[in-house]
Amino acid sequence: YWNRAAVKLDEVHLYATDNADTEERMFRTGQLHIARQVPLSKIDTYRTENPAALRVEPFLATAYVRVNTKRPHLADPRVRRALALAIDRESLCRNVLRGTKFPARSLTPPGTAGFTPPVGFADDLAEAKKLLAEAGFPEGRGLPPIEALYPTSDNGRIIMEAIQQMWRKGLGIDARLLNQEWKVYIDSLNTLSFDVSWSAWVGDYADPMTFLDLMTTDSGNNRTGWSNKAFDALVVEARQSLAVPARHALYGRLEEMLARESPVLPLYVYSSVSLVHPRVQGVYPTSLDVHPFNEVWLAPESP
Repeated sequence: YWNRAAVKLDEVHLYATDNADTEERMFRTGQLHIARQVPLSKIDTYRTENPAALRVEPFLATAYVRVNTKRPHLADPRVRRALALAIDRESLCRNVLRGTKFPARSLTPPGTAGFTPPVGFADDLAEAKKLLAEAGFPEGRGLPPIEALYPTSDNGRIIMEAIQQMWRKGLGIDARLLNQEWKVYIDSLNTLSFDVSWSAWVGDYADPMTFLDLMTTDSGNNRTGWSNKAFDALVVEARQSLAVPARHALYGRLEEMLARESPVLPLYVYSSVSLVHPRVQGVYPTSLDVHPFNEVWLAPESP
């Protein structure tokens, strides 16, 4: 390795865990120097008892609900937008996610490559009720049950339970939760075998296009059945635009179309939440949450 003289670690051990409680316990008992999963129930404890270990840092990713627009009862954009506006993102981020995430008002996280997206997804229960009534389902009457899919995880369950209650209480909708193991969940998304589903996207590069081109007709990551030729054309135009102000204006129009049609319902903008032992040095915040091990080292243990 060309820079081997600067590398301070002799080796790195990576442990695969699929349970946040297990990973936190391994960190607490000294088995891990870094834990990349933190149970929501432990966030406040670390803030109070060990704030130096808890790191909540910016991360270029958005969580959202996919809507299967091919389902007859979800084909009307007014129904989808009603679902979007009935979600109390402020409460979700503050009370459920313990202040570790931030309300998403657009698919693109704000500030990505200097772009400020329009506020397309407000928390507006009154407007949500109005739209649902206009679509023929006043107070949810006549709307078939909506099955909400999420991949198996404790945090995923907690988040979807909160949204389920918001839809039930606010709109009178019968929302039913379904969890699946990851491989089955991905297969359900690929085959559109769901009504709505928790989803997330991590940016591949620091530009809004990494989020917006998800929703083009030919995108393999669309997985909503939604297709809009005007949207596709705008994406092509934005890709070809060299002037930053013009490109940002096109990005804004794309976000407005997504808000109007609501094939996806943005929930929150991510932050990376981790636990880091005080001996670990060289791990710094990055928007893509990438931390090369050749830059990391362990400080000597305290005497």
